Amino acid sequence: MPNRVTGLSSGLDTESLVTSLVSGYQKKVDNLTGNQKRLEWKQDAWKSMNSAFTKFYNGPLDTMSMKSSFMKKVTTATNPNAVKITTKDAAMNATQTMKVNKIASSAFTTGDKIEGATSGSKTLADLGLTDGGEYELKINVGKFNYNAAGEFESQDNEGTISLKFTKDSTIDEVISAIKGAKVDGSSARFNANFDANQGRIYMSAATTGNFANFTFENSVLAEKLGLLNGTYNDGSDAEIELNGVKYFDADGTFDINGLQITANEVTDKEFTITTKTDTSGIYDMVKDLLKQYNEMIKTLDTSYYADSSAKFKMLTEDEKYAMSDREVEEWEKKIKDGLLSKDSTLGEITSGLKSLMQQKFEVVLGDGSKKEMTLSDFGINTGSYLTTAKEERGVLHIDGDKDDIVSKSAEDKLQAMIDSDPDAVADFFSKLAQKLRDTMFNQMKGTTYSSSFTIYEDKLMAQQYSSYNTQIATAQERLNKKQDAYYAKFAKMETAMSKLNQVQQNMSGYFG
Repeated sequence: MPNRVTGLSSGLDTESLVTSLVSGYQKKVDNLTGNQKRLEWKQDAWKSMNSAFTKFYNGPLDTMSMKSSFMKKVTTATNPNAVKITTKDAAMNATQTMKVNKIASSAFTTGDKIEGATSGSKTLADLGLTDGGEYELKINVGKFNYNAAGEFESQDNEGTISLKFTKDSTIDEVISAIKGAKVDGSSARFNANFDANQGRIYMSAATTGNFANFTFENSVLAEKLGLLNGTYNDGSDAEIELNGVKYFDADGTFDINGLQITANEVTDKEFTITTKTDTSGIYDMVKDLLKQYNEMIKTLDTSYYADSSAKFKMLTEDEKYAMSDREVEEWEKKIKDGLLSKDSTLGEITSGLKSLMQQKFEVVLGDGSKKEMTLSDFGINTGSYLTTAKEERGVLHIDGDKDDIVSKSAEDKLQAMIDSDPDAVADFFSKLAQKLRDTMFNQMKGTTYSSSFTIYEDKLMAQQYSSYNTQIATAQERLNKKQDAYYAKFAKMETAMSKLNQVQQNMSGYFG
């Protein structure tokens, strides 16, 4: 780079002169830089549009495209404290009688008071077991069998747990061994605790049900620990009666004919449970679909109908320097807001979606007949064209929706249709959702210029952005070379004038 001499001999403002002479080259750099920044903002605008589009696509459409999703069922009980019921799709619409005879419980024993057991650190020797050998505690686990009179007869033994200790073993060590006891590698079978204040061992089965019951075999250790003759309550399976038929379950949760029933409270008399289609759920699904559609279409329309940014030029760094930060921000916002104004791709997408929402679909009515229906038949329409803002004209309103100020006073046709023929409503909206899903999927297919699940030419824009880097670098290089050439010329002129000035000074001395 040549030495950039600035008018020392000539008195000229060399820098200003060079800036003026290369202004065309600088404008080229500024234009390319501004165009690249505008493209970057347009990419961001499209990303926002794409996000709104895919959010709707990935929302309720997948679920609602299947008619079965609308046939959600709910079961209510006249004694809701007695049971908790989860209704599956296979459940039948019906009213049934029910009674809870038993709830699932765990076996529990309260040991006798242990003499001398004032803390868990007491050893078996402290309790009087001073022999040098092993002391064994055997616990039998399994189902208890009773006779017709409710008297214990036998135990179906699932397994016997053998725990061995010495005279130096502490009560805490015994408790720890009981809590870790297992049958044939299964999970731990018991909860246990020693209460030093009471001097007793408390123990329960880790699971509910009759098959988790337990007994202690007679041994000196079992007797010394108060477990042999303690107070015992056996566990029981839950027992319910549904339409006169008895069912038993160790956990207290029954799966019967599409219903998952958990018994929570014993009842003295029968109560009823009623299973029916959840029509309120259908209304909520439709409302959610339209809410998300409205959010998307409003976002798309707001950008499409915005004032065009074409009349606003990109600011150069010098222009920004001459403005306040707020002025720069407001100017750039006008550009960003209007980047997709009247964009043909955006227009095609929005008009296509709006047209689809006006389509007719053949619906099978409750009486078996068929009818072509539109959203309008369900009281779902856009607002008045003349009184609605452009960006709101694609928004759909449900007549009678209490949350919609535009349409809440109208007759609620959607709810009336759900109440009278929920199958027809499900048929229509599942077809609408499927059509929306298929259409949007096709609009998001990947192409040579766009990625999958993208509605704009992101690949092409990325190539264009990269191309700007090359163009800007080339233009900047030309600018730099031109500046260097002009500064070199001015430097030669300054040198010549300096020599001339020196000659003049010498001659002036000679004639002086």
